[in-house]
Amino acid sequence: ARVSNLYGVAATRAGIFDPFGELQEHDVFLFVDEVAFSRLALPLHRANAQEQYALAEDLLHYSPEPRVIERLLESAEFLGRSSAVAFYKARYAQAFPERFIEWLAMEPHVPPEAAHGAPGSQAQAPASGTQP
Repeated sequence: ARVSNLYGVAATRAGIFDPFGELQEHDVFLFVDEVAFSRLALPLHRANAQEQYALAEDLLHYSPEPRVIERLLESAEFLGRSSAVAFYKARYAQAFPERFIEWLAMEPHVPPEAAHGAPGSQAQAPASGTQP
């Protein structure tokens, strides 16, 4: 029940402020990928941008779908990783051309404070060094 609670609307989450804070390892043993996937629904901001980037990159192997790719691109943009953005945009356009065009039309994808990249960030290639 606590794992399914992660997918609910925030207002209906049985009063849990941080739905991930109360989960114990035994609660998610069988749902590790599902819980990780649900974390992508958290709002993107400076404090979690690096975590969201790493999570989305890992999840591409579990669920290579637009929702995951979009969070990867948004967090890479937020972190100022222009080479990663270019790499994954090309992959996204190739894998899901129609959705990619729709996504481009919804710009901007990152909060205004990230428009120039996070302080101290630098353009980096994808962490895995391999194609997703």
